[in-house]
Amino acid sequence: MCGCAQQEECVRLRNRCDHEIVNTNGSPNFSKLNSFTRIKPAEYRLIATAVTEEGVCYDGQVIPMDAENAPKLAEAVEALCRESAPEAAPADPAGPSFAKAEKLLESAVAEFRRLQAMNLDEEGRLKLLIAVESGRDHLEQIRVTAEL
Repeated sequence: MCGCAQQEECVRLRNRCDHEIVNTNGSPNFSKLNSFTRIKPAEYRLIATAVTEEGVCYDGQVIPMDAENAPKLAEAVEALCRESAPEAAPADPAGPSFAKAEKLLESAVAEFRRLQAMNLDEEGRLKLLIAVESGRDHLEQIRVTAEL
């Protein structure tokens, strides 16, 4: 039996192996390819259809998985990963800001309606009127500067 520290290391390595097996559908090709070029399970899943027992299919040829082909394998894996990676959707930096602003505006309007429905005294009604007028003025300034 292993010593305490060694046993912990064995368990850690076993967990990592189990994790990689699950993430690569238990493919022996993953382990073999990984012995010649570093590849993450997520990357392997992207290119798994190009990996066979004979080697890595790339650019019309099969590159055998052996030590002398390690540089070619690394190059092929990198290229296949690049080609297989999903294209990133064009980022709309304003999209999340619009959604957040609309949500906050709806929330503020709902709160002002809640205050309006309350039985406010004269001071409360005046505070409500001042707040609503101030908000309207700010929104009008935005509308004027945003005109097309």
